[in-house]
Amino acid sequence: MTSNVDYSLPIKLNDENSFVDWGAVESPIGEKISQTSGFLISKNKTQESGYWQCTEGSWKCHVTNTEFCHFLEGECTYLSDTGQVIEVIPGTVAVFPKDWKGTCSIKKKIKKYYCIIFD
Repeated sequence: MTSNVDYSLPIKLNDENSFVDWGAVESPIGEKISQTSGFLISKNKTQESGYWQCTEGSWKCHVTNTEFCHFLEGECTYLSDTGQVIEVIPGTVAVFPKDWKGTCSIKKKIKKYYCIIFD
C-alpha cells in the first residue's frame, strides 16, 4: 500500500488519481470479482486509518484486527459465520472485532473511512 500522493494536501474523493489500486479481493465468491482501491491517511505500530472503496461482488472475509468503519456510499450486506447480519447503507457505522469471519456482498460500490487497531 504505497502511494505517491501528497496527503498533506486536501484529498478530493471524486478525484480517482488520489487512489491506489489495491487489486481484487482475496477470496471471491462467484464470477463477479470485486476490485479495491483507496489511500492511507496514517499508519503506525498501533493503528492504520484510511479510505477504501470496493466494486460490486461477493467474497469470504476475515478481519484479522479490530476495524472501525464509517460507510459513506453504497450498499452491502455482511453476514458473519455465526449468522449476524449487518446491512450497510450510506451513514452506517460498524465495528468488526478481531477475527470476525463471514461474507460480504456488495450490491452498489462501497466507499468508507476505516481505522484498524493492531491488537
